[in-house]
Amino acid sequence: DAARTLEMLGDRQGAMASLDALGVALRISNRLDESIRRLERSLALALDLGDARGELYARTHLASSLTRAGLPARARPHVTRALELARLMGDRYLESVVSWKAAEMEDALGDRASAVELRRRELELLGTVGGNPHNEALAHAHLAVMLGRSAHPAAGDGEAAAAREEAAAAREAARRSEETGYAERIERVLATGEWGDAGG
Repeated sequence: DAARTLEMLGDRQGAMASLDALGVALRISNRLDESIRRLERSLALALDLGDARGELYARTHLASSLTRAGLPARARPHVTRALELARLMGDRYLESVVSWKAAEMEDALGDRASAVELRRRELELLGTVGGNPHNEALAHAHLAVMLGRSAHPAAGDGEAAAAREEAAAAREAARRSEETGYAERIERVLATGEWGDAGG
């Protein structure tokens, strides 16, 4: 309703932001087709307005919705442009979030090495902005899962050891998160490998 009203009143900036928020809410509700439509409209408004930050948000969220809808190849140009914008703005936190969404896309496309590299880049970026236990816990958990998939059962396997270290780091970061029940959330990620997260 807010998005419709704002657009009707000619407040395209407000409509752009409302459509972006609605697109994220629809993705969290697993209404992915609707999410994609709203985010594409938000992106169109951002481009028309020349709003780089609005474009960055819309492309990042759109890439995530496309990936979760089973369309990761369509997410790539949005991820590429969002990373470029975050770097141009010098916003390391936003670059870390885009790196997370890019990792999810690469994992869905079957490029585990790129996904691992991107989640490690995310952790590196978070370290430069003071950290974020919530995002760090998810990054370490996903690294544990991805490394664990390619590990060999033989004792002393390097990737198996790395997977265990990442799982321990995920649990430690989850303990530092102020979100209630986050330790249990991370245990679910470690058990299932799921990428979805209500915060992202």
